[in-house]
Amino acid sequence: MADTITIQGMRNRAKRFLSSGTLEGLALSLGKASLKLLALAEQPSYNEFRIPKKSGGMRRIEDPTPELKKAQRKLNDYLQAVYHFQRTDAAYGFLANPVDDPSPRHILSNARVHMGCRWLLNVDAKDFFHMVSEERVKQVFQSGPFHFEEPIAGLLASLCCYKGRLPMGAPTSPILSNFASVPMDHALMELARKYDWKYTRYADDMTFSAQEEITEAHFAEVGAIIRSHGFLLNPEKKKHYGPEDEDKEVTGLLVRESRIDLPEGYLEQLEKAIDHLDKAIDAKYSMASGRGQKTAWLEELEQQIRGKLEYARQILGEGDLLYLDLVVQLDEALTPPDYYGPMAWLDFGYALPK
Repeated sequence: MADTITIQGMRNRAKRFLSSGTLEGLALSLGKASLKLLALAEQPSYNEFRIPKKSGGMRRIEDPTPELKKAQRKLNDYLQAVYHFQRTDAAYGFLANPVDDPSPRHILSNARVHMGCRWLLNVDAKDFFHMVSEERVKQVFQSGPFHFEEPIAGLLASLCCYKGRLPMGAPTSPILSNFASVPMDHALMELARKYDWKYTRYADDMTFSAQEEITEAHFAEVGAIIRSHGFLLNPEKKKHYGPEDEDKEVTGLLVRESRIDLPEGYLEQLEKAIDHLDKAIDAKYSMASGRGQKTAWLEELEQQIRGKLEYARQILGEGDLLYLDLVVQLDEALTPPDYYGPMAWLDFGYALPK
C-alpha cells in the first residue's frame, strides 16, 4: 500500500472493494481478466523452502509465484483498507497506517500500551497462519463487512490459501489472520475488562498486563478462550512477569516503567556488524580487481545493517546519541580507505556476525 494514502483514501479503497461482489467486479479491482483470476484460484502455485528460525529449528515458507503474488498484493491493499475500519482495539500487527492517522499501530505503539504495568503475561499462538483454514477464510468473506456471495467468497479464499489453509509467505496471510481473529479479540477484550487488564495482539503474540497479579488460573482462562476460537498456544513461548522484573519483554522490546528499549545487546551486535562491514570493504579495496566491481553480498550486508539501524531509530528516536553514533560509524565504514594495503578475504563471511 502506498505510504502516502490518507484515511479518506483508505475509506474510498474499502468502499471500492466492498462493491466488487461479482467476478467481473473482482477481476477489475485486481487488474486481472476473469478467466485468468479463475485459473489462479483453481491452481495456486507456490515455491516451498525452509529458512532458519531465530529461536532454532526451521520455518517453512510458501512463496506464491510472481503472477499470483501480484494479485495477492493488490488484494492485500484492499483488505488492509477494509480492516482499518473494522479492526479491534487490541490489534496492532501488520497493519497499514494512513499518513494522517493520529494513533498509528505498530510494534512500538503495541509495547507502549503496557508501560508501567506490574504484572505481564505474554502468550504466543502456535502455527498461527496454518490454523486459519480455507473454509474459515471463506466465512470471513461471506460475513460482514464483505457479505460476498458463496462463489466470490470461495474464489477469494482459494486465491489466498494453499493446502487448505493460509500459507506462510503470501502477502494476504497476515491481514486475513487479523480478520479471522476478530471474534477471539472480542472475547479476550471482554476477559481483560473483567479483570481490569490491558490486552493487545501483534499477529500471533498476545500480551496482557495489569497492576494486580495475573495468576496461572488466569492463564488457563486465556488459553481456553484461544482454543475455543480455533487457535493453539505455544507453551514454550509463554512469558510471565511480576513486580520484581524490571525488564518485561513485549514482541522483542523491553517494556520499562516509563520507556521502551531495544533488547539487551542489540546495539552492541549492530556495532560489531558495522565493524565487520568496515573491514570487509577495506579488504575489497586492497585488491585492484575489486575496487571497480560491485560485490552483491557486501551490498546485502549493508542493507541488513541499514534495516537494523532504521529499527533502532524507530524505537530510540532519531535524536538518540547511541543511534547517531552508529550512523556515523556506518558512514565511515562505507568510505573507501585512503591507503590500499594488502589484506585477505578469508576472514570475512557473507552475513552479519553473531
